Amino acid sequence: MIEIMSSRLGVKLFIMLTAVITLSIAPLAYISVKAINRYGNEVTAVSEEQIRSQAFSYLKKITRERAGRYQGFFDRIRASAGMLGTHASSICSDLDYFASKPRYRSSYVILPHNGFWASADSEPIISMYWGSSDLGAAVQKQLDALTHMTPLFTRVLDENPEALASHMITMSGIGQYCTRNEQNKKTVRNLPPLSVFDLRQGEPLTIFTRSGDRTSGVRWTDVYKDDVNDGLMLTASVPIHDTSGVFQGIAGIDVPLDTIIDDILAIEDPDAENPILFAFLTDNDGRLIAFPEKYHKRFGISFDPGSFNDSSDSLELSLADSITQQVRELGMLIAGGRETFSRLDLQDDPLFVATSRLPELDWVFGLVVRQKDMFASVDKSRTTLKNTIRTMELKGLLVSLLTILTALAIVFLSIKYLVMPLRTLASATARVARGDLSVRCPVTSGDETGILAASFNTMVERLQQTQENQLRKSLEEKEILLKEIYHRTKNNMLVIISMLDLQMQDVEDDRILSIFKDTEYRIRAMALVHEKLYQSQDLSEIDLGSYLEDVVRSLVANMVPDGRVRLDIRVEATPITIDYAIPLGLVINEIVTNAVKHAFPGGRAGTISLTLTRKRDKKIRLEIGDDGVGLPEHVDIHQGSTFGMQLVNSLVKMQLRGEFSVECGNGGTIFFIMFGEPAATIRV
Repeated sequence: MIEIMSSRLGVKLFIMLTAVITLSIAPLAYISVKAINRYGNEVTAVSEEQIRSQAFSYLKKITRERAGRYQGFFDRIRASAGMLGTHASSICSDLDYFASKPRYRSSYVILPHNGFWASADSEPIISMYWGSSDLGAAVQKQLDALTHMTPLFTRVLDENPEALASHMITMSGIGQYCTRNEQNKKTVRNLPPLSVFDLRQGEPLTIFTRSGDRTSGVRWTDVYKDDVNDGLMLTASVPIHDTSGVFQGIAGIDVPLDTIIDDILAIEDPDAENPILFAFLTDNDGRLIAFPEKYHKRFGISFDPGSFNDSSDSLELSLADSITQQVRELGMLIAGGRETFSRLDLQDDPLFVATSRLPELDWVFGLVVRQKDMFASVDKSRTTLKNTIRTMELKGLLVSLLTILTALAIVFLSIKYLVMPLRTLASATARVARGDLSVRCPVTSGDETGILAASFNTMVERLQQTQENQLRKSLEEKEILLKEIYHRTKNNMLVIISMLDLQMQDVEDDRILSIFKDTEYRIRAMALVHEKLYQSQDLSEIDLGSYLEDVVRSLVANMVPDGRVRLDIRVEATPITIDYAIPLGLVINEIVTNAVKHAFPGGRAGTISLTLTRKRDKKIRLEIGDDGVGLPEHVDIHQGSTFGMQLVNSLVKMQLRGEFSVECGNGGTIFFIMFGEPAATIRV
């Protein structure tokens, strides 16, 4: 450096003036940065306090809004249950009239495993009687009259898709059950005998018989173990009375606890926009209705659903039963107040809990957030302000730097015409020597320096043109060679096919002949790839849809020349490389070959379908199906013993890195293949 300064006057002047200007501006820049930093810290403190206050208000508000939404859900179920009770009471008050005009006649048989009288499976609802061993005239009259409940039972399920069933139970031992769940229909006919459990002792009815007050309207049961559905249940029960006010039984609507929990607990992972960790629901006595199981241990509560046997078992789990003192205090606070807001310090991770009551049921809906999630906006605001301050500091420094540079530009321009053009030319020459032919020297004057720069540019342009011509010629030669390779590969495969055809003329064993045929079809599928590549404008990719359509049409035409098997092909244009095309062609070949061989026995006609779609998530989906006889029950495609199925599994999983599944029924078989869309090929 010292040697350069001593030999170049321009460098000496430039360094000296740079030092003078920098020492003049630097103190002013330092003072400005300090003032900006102090102002930013004061603004951050005020902003954090405002955001915290807004976060608390937001949590309370959203808790009230969600509680109101769930109140509407329970109100709708409640109204439908009340309608059931009113209609049932009307029927019980005039049995003679309704029994004289039943909606349909039912035949009843005794179920051997429990001794119940039950209606036929074909009836629209399941009617049962277990009050005695004799189905007398009085009971038959009640059953005939209660057929008028059928349209209302089905209407309730239409209006309340969340409900599992609508039903009624009478004190005389008559039960009616309406559901669209086929498994539950079977289960209700297999209830235990009366000696083990009586439905009249279940939670939906005992909420009236236990209290002695049987005159009130719709009541919600505690959470109990359902006798029919394998899970916990809530029921909106309504009493049934005759004209004399005598309690005849109940009508109700069953809502699976999972339906309520899944909706209430359907909260995304916390973030700055939605800091909610989870939600919960308790009844008016503080017992838990919906509370995510993953947080039971953290809140010091435990629950064993395996201890529930039938509908006489109800859920008694409460926050007041927690082993953690803070959670017990929260439970008592929730039970005693309409709206609450609390903080819990659990496992060194502070939580905030806000609750609001559902007015009609007097249940409590709560939301829980982590402090760090709730105040994420504070951290975000702090970070934003710091970034703003840093930006202002940088801008101040940038202004100072621009001032220095502006001053130095005057010095720079004064020596530009003397030194810089030659230095630029020397640098450009060095870059050309390293192989960079994109460099050009600016022609800034008409003197000797400008003429030299223009001559240099002309020389580099000619070198670049020569190089581009050589590259273009090389690329054309490679494309011709690649096309020739594709063409010859296809021809070689056709020669192999011809050799196989000749060899098959000497084969009499049908099994060996079938193996030859299958091998020929596989080779044809691979040969078609090379033919498509040869015909393609882009030698690295082909249209997958067109290729697969040609494979299927050629295969079916060769195997079923009489046309009894139709094709339904729906494909999208999908560019794909040879690495994917060949395994896909082999997979389609195996599946379609199996369909032609086995799906249409005895010369029956049918349809083979092929659907190719590209999904938004960059996935390619293939569906290959037939409307034939379907796969035998003992066949497992993922553990297939045949070479073809082993080949399909291997190609899909190993080469395509995709997923492979099958749906089979009386209506035929559909194979599903899903794999990631390959990245575009870059040609060199």
